[in-house]
Amino acid sequence: MAIFQCRLSTEEGRILIKNYLADSPDEARKYFENLGYCVLSIKRSWKSIRFSTKKKIKDNDFIAFNQEFIALLKAGYPVHKALEAVIQRIKKVNFKELLLKVREDVKEGKSLSESFSRFEKIFSPIYPVALLAGERSGNLEESITRLSLIHISEPTRLGM
Repeated sequence: MAIFQCRLSTEEGRILIKNYLADSPDEARKYFENLGYCVLSIKRSWKSIRFSTKKKIKDNDFIAFNQEFIALLKAGYPVHKALEAVIQRIKKVNFKELLLKVREDVKEGKSLSESFSRFEKIFSPIYPVALLAGERSGNLEESITRLSLIHISEPTRLGM
């Protein structure tokens, strides 16, 4: 993964410069073209990705991730495919990088709860436990939904 600096043009002719985390320049180009931009240039940005394990994820980002993830699981997507689909839509570099690490763990055969447990300081120790309960009961979507509802109504209760 690398950060690519993309020079874009809008339909109105405005020039924008946006950074995008992707595997290749082609992936970045496709992403912005799908959003309706004309891609003028793409170059690798040599800014380092600063992934801080002390930085919490914003409540809105966490809730949006869970809602999209649940919807894909209910639609029948396997966990790793649902993660891939949601990751493509994440704009916050730190959150995206974290989810990429989770996806890699899942691809290597680790459970979702195990993959998220290494990030307890960022989310909450409750999140991997809820995932584990869902995995063991065979109802992962319901466990995440319940946790998300608690988080929406009482975010400080979860320590997030």
